[in-house]
Amino acid sequence: MEIFRLFNFLTLTQLKPLFSYLHGALFLPISPQPKVQNMEEWTRIDIDKFRARFEDLWSSYEDLFYSSGYTLWERRKSRSYEQVPPNKNPRAPDGFSYAMSTEADKPWVSTSTKLHAARTKDNRDVVIVLLSDGVRGISATRSLEIVGRGLNAALFNNHTLPVLEWLRQDNLVFGVFPMVGRWYDLPWFGSIGNILEFMGQIIEGVAFLHEHHIAHRDLFFSNFVSSWRSENEIPGGSDALFRTRYYIIDFEFAVCFAPDADPETRVVTGPPVSFDVYERPAPPEMRKTAPYCPFKADVWQLGCAFLETFGHIEDIPLVIELLMQMRNSDPAKRPTVQEALDTLNQFRSSISSDVIRVCVERPDEALIEEEDYGYRVV
Repeated sequence: MEIFRLFNFLTLTQLKPLFSYLHGALFLPISPQPKVQNMEEWTRIDIDKFRARFEDLWSSYEDLFYSSGYTLWERRKSRSYEQVPPNKNPRAPDGFSYAMSTEADKPWVSTSTKLHAARTKDNRDVVIVLLSDGVRGISATRSLEIVGRGLNAALFNNHTLPVLEWLRQDNLVFGVFPMVGRWYDLPWFGSIGNILEFMGQIIEGVAFLHEHHIAHRDLFFSNFVSSWRSENEIPGGSDALFRTRYYIIDFEFAVCFAPDADPETRVVTGPPVSFDVYERPAPPEMRKTAPYCPFKADVWQLGCAFLETFGHIEDIPLVIELLMQMRNSDPAKRPTVQEALDTLNQFRSSISSDVIRVCVERPDEALIEEEDYGYRVV
């Protein structure tokens, strides 16, 4: 009788916290409701002003991540953008990135509601990215399926950050990517050799995209990342025993054409999004109403990003001339990205070791504006 009285006393409301605790401790995290199922509403949340809402967005799909073997990183309470690992275990090596021991466990910073750090059961760190809601982002997932998955993902001349896994629930598609250095972690390159290596890898990666009929449409520094997770220069510089791998990310604005499509039909019109939102430098044809070639626009964007950052270097006039051609206002006078790569590689093969080792000082902090598409000398 005492047992029955006790049971009657513990109402369902009183037992709910206990059930929630046991469920979270023994099984899967309980997902808050309702879930946001479209990207427009998801991306409208301001992380800084609505921290709790941002956390709710991701927590509502935590059961999907957990059942797939991923535990979300935790937000550092004092700083809304910083996330820290969910446990004290050291990060397991994954072959995609490396860092100095003093920086191996630094927080991961997210300034977008579409990105969240996570850790696998075997302590590899990844970034989960919301890519599509079935209406928006379809071209991005299609492009990444071609160049970020399967055999293509392992090719040496493909610099797309690979997709480790797709996660799907409701109408949302998430991509799981290896955690590498962020664009704002890119150290200053230090020497002409390092600059040419960086430019060569990025142009090579874009050539691979174009070969597979994909135009990126957002080729600026905020979408270039590296295997080196540090703001410090790579030990050894040009003489380093390991080669930094540079990757291209963020296919939100990408367009993907069928391999058998008529080249005359591989065109787009206007900016990827309204100019009220699209704050990138834009080639002249993007500001007109006529259809234009997105591949030529990619070349313009690369020339723009590299000139803004490296245009002050006097020791590589032939490279600067190439970048000027890439940024020509007339699309017909721009080289293709493959022609640009061939020209750059020809220059690299003929340059002397003395020039390769020339140190390049980062422009004085007082003379530059750091922007997401490069370092602009002012």
